[in-house]
Amino acid sequence: MLGSGEIKPIKEVSVGDFVLTHRGAVLPVLNTYRYEVNEELVEVEIGGEKLTLTGDHKVLALQTEKCRVKSVKETVCKPTCNRYCKDKPYEKYKLRWIPAEELKKDDFLVFPRQKSTQKGVVFDLLRYVEKSKALRWDENSLYYERGSNRLQTARIPRFVKFDHKLAKILGYFISEGYTKIDEHGGVVGFGFAEWEREYAEELLRLFKEVFNVEGKIFKSSTRRALKVEFKTKIVAQFLRNLCGDRAKNKRIPTEVVLHGEDEYVKTLIAYLFRGDGYDGRSSKTASIIYSTTSRTLAYQLRLLLARFGFWASVIKGERKRENWNTEYRVKLSGKQLLRWNETFKGFPIKLPEQRFFRNDSFFVDERFIYVKVRSVKKVPYRGEVYDITVPFDHSYTTSTVAIHNSAGGSLVAYALGITDIDPIKHDLLFERFLNPERVSMPDIDVDFCQDRRDDVIDYVRRKYGRDNVSQIITYNVLKSKSVIRDVCRALGIPLEKADRLAKLIPQGETQGSQLSLEEMTDWSIDQLKEKYGERPDIEDAVIKFRQMVNSDPSLKRAVDIAKKLDGLTRHTGFHAAGVVIAPKPLIELVPLYARKEKDKETKQEKFIVATQYDMGVLEEIGLLKMDFLGLKTLTELDHMKKMVKDLYGEDIDLLSLNYEDPKVYDLLKSGRTTGVFQLESRGMQQLLVRLKPDRFDDLIAVLALYRPGPLKSGLVDSFVRRKHGEEPIEYEFPQL
Repeated sequence: MLGSGEIKPIKEVSVGDFVLTHRGAVLPVLNTYRYEVNEELVEVEIGGEKLTLTGDHKVLALQTEKCRVKSVKETVCKPTCNRYCKDKPYEKYKLRWIPAEELKKDDFLVFPRQKSTQKGVVFDLLRYVEKSKALRWDENSLYYERGSNRLQTARIPRFVKFDHKLAKILGYFISEGYTKIDEHGGVVGFGFAEWEREYAEELLRLFKEVFNVEGKIFKSSTRRALKVEFKTKIVAQFLRNLCGDRAKNKRIPTEVVLHGEDEYVKTLIAYLFRGDGYDGRSSKTASIIYSTTSRTLAYQLRLLLARFGFWASVIKGERKRENWNTEYRVKLSGKQLLRWNETFKGFPIKLPEQRFFRNDSFFVDERFIYVKVRSVKKVPYRGEVYDITVPFDHSYTTSTVAIHNSAGGSLVAYALGITDIDPIKHDLLFERFLNPERVSMPDIDVDFCQDRRDDVIDYVRRKYGRDNVSQIITYNVLKSKSVIRDVCRALGIPLEKADRLAKLIPQGETQGSQLSLEEMTDWSIDQLKEKYGERPDIEDAVIKFRQMVNSDPSLKRAVDIAKKLDGLTRHTGFHAAGVVIAPKPLIELVPLYARKEKDKETKQEKFIVATQYDMGVLEEIGLLKMDFLGLKTLTELDHMKKMVKDLYGEDIDLLSLNYEDPKVYDLLKSGRTTGVFQLESRGMQQLLVRLKPDRFDDLIAVLALYRPGPLKSGLVDSFVRRKHGEEPIEYEFPQL
């Protein structure tokens, strides 16, 4: 399922397509795979459809147990059960990725409840209209000028917001609408039954209010039907290009699916059902159906209904005649329909008098629709199978359920030579890479010799295409300390006074952060404690800062000005290490930025290109960011190897050094580590003297512990005491 809700056969999915993940995110495909197999595959029947997978392909599943109540017919225990029983197996259920071959009948697979960004949608009609010689437009409207007299047609608003009114028009058009367009003009038309005159008259009002277009209602002379038509080429082109031409090609606009506000999307759904929906009034059991010949529309509707907690089966009909299009029926039934009239007020349904609803085929929570597996069987297969890679979530959604994509872990990184640390020998946590709850992609820092970093980046450009590789922009903001100094300088306040005031601003929650000027001047001490905890340094600094400002009118004026500038972007730069690598030219994906720099060798000026989106936004839209770090230590190690070779004639293999050399640990215990990577700071030297490391694992612990959190919490002191047997080692859980 693509992000728009459209269904695409996996063998036709291409790199760069945006697909729906198990979290409901819309992310790009990075790679596609095709394999030849000769084995048994797993065929899963679920939601009225069949899904075929290799046995080891993982799906997000809830493995179930049978109901323990003896008086109940055989069924599964699930969270929505209202029966009383002491033992509730569902409380132990855990959603997890399992191989398809481990699935069994009555387990549940999941379909994501994709959320809208709620940004709202505004359509620019100019994007959807052919720019002919007669077309005229300005910032507010579009119209045609025709003939030698330059007669103007009615002006159509250029920008139209997706709101209740447009949602109703789109619902009617997708279900009942058609367009006729030629060189002379265009028509938007709708067909209704004779008893639906209320709908026809509503359309007349809506078109006038939204598009400033008048229409007419015509009664059929041969059938009990009505026709509504509007003569407007601009609106005809807009609706055709936005929602598709002909019934089998109709679709809900992607912008509406991704960004439409929920209240307007509900109106759209209700008005779709007004056109091609059956309200179930003659059914003996609770069920309603939406019929369409558009496969895309059927699955888009399923996706949007799931957003509001409704599950629909999509039933593919048989062609009754060769020249007829296939019909897709989107069917909803059961207890969920008790919420329908409250949710979709524009299409009220009539429910039968029914006390018992058999709804054990699915249930719903805030994140997913859980759909029951009807059957699982092995089927022999010889041929091609397909898979794709999706960043971040490492998953994609089929027409019915969420599937894991092709992925790897830290052991693969070691086997490929990406890292030289054996994860098995050092008992590293694979869960860092394989944890399905991880939001971001595995972060592998790649360090290079500082002298050769530019060569590496140039290699990447040649390997993946110069148009596909770029550096990344950074937006440097005015922080509270710097903005105080800048404003004071501009106002002629002595540097010594400005510097004394700026130095009172303490560090924030993380290293390198600072309290904002608003926090320094306006927040109460209780508010600061709620955010930063017990920080005497902050309380003392804030009191002194306010005293200094309140006693000096020039500083008070400077701070008032500085508060308005605090946090604003000051200038741009390039990320020190970040490089983005894309599957297609970046100019097709993101805006770019260029600046002139002098070549280090030729001294000639050249343009260096970077993305205008910063690192965070690039990751949000699914692009791959690599950190190519130029590390001085690697350059120094290279120089040392060469010096040893020149002086002693020996080649040193850094990867085969003895990790247990006692002379090395004696040096570390002494704290004489100036020039030793990550161990040279004064605080780290003091910690080494206290801890007295005597094995490699101690060095791993030192690097992990020397962080603000463990240092402030007292964990470092506790670890040192436990290392020397001065404090008992206790575990919170036996499993540890």
